[in-house]
Amino acid sequence: MILGSVADFLIAGGTIAVPFIANKALNTWRKEHLGKKQIELASEIMIIVMDFQDIIISARNHITSPMELSEIRNWLCEVNARKQNIPNSMLWPIYDDRLACLLPIHRLNKSSETIEKFSEILNKCLIYFGEDIYKLLVEMYSFLNKIRYASEKLYENPSNLEFEAIAFANDTNDPISKRIFDIGEEIKQNLEPIYKDQQIKWKKLKKS
Repeated sequence: MILGSVADFLIAGGTIAVPFIANKALNTWRKEHLGKKQIELASEIMIIVMDFQDIIISARNHITSPMELSEIRNWLCEVNARKQNIPNSMLWPIYDDRLACLLPIHRLNKSSETIEKFSEILNKCLIYFGEDIYKLLVEMYSFLNKIRYASEKLYENPSNLEFEAIAFANDTNDPISKRIFDIGEEIKQNLEPIYKDQQIKWKKLKKS
């Protein structure tokens, strides 16, 4: 009878232990998988954020060329040609002396692929890293609409200094450039520890 009781106890214990061990193994795998995913995503986010910063800096640069202005004029003509087939559509007026006002819109349009990648990563950031980074990225993304709107309004009225200050970076104290930089630095401070250990340690060649 004692042997039977011991056997029953062992069987019962084994029955309890199997799902416990399985659940523990599942949790371990889940943590490892999430950890690996976070490392990959952290480095991916930093690359996209740096690319996005470059896009905004480039879009708000006053310096241009005759070729770029010609591209803007052609773009306006193409947009107007498409709108002619749509009832009640407002056509863009062509002001050759104001084409430079549309530089930010033109440059952002040419960077649409990178901007699309940026928008696609937003929900992943929310899932893996929470609301703080998500809000920062949404704020960074919101500057696109502000810059586009200011560029369009500046084309209508080139003397509007308020819109010019948004569409273009006029000095080193530019508030938009500073905010974009600060957002990037805050994201870097929080994500760098996650992926930094995975980076190779560069070995410099010894001088002979």
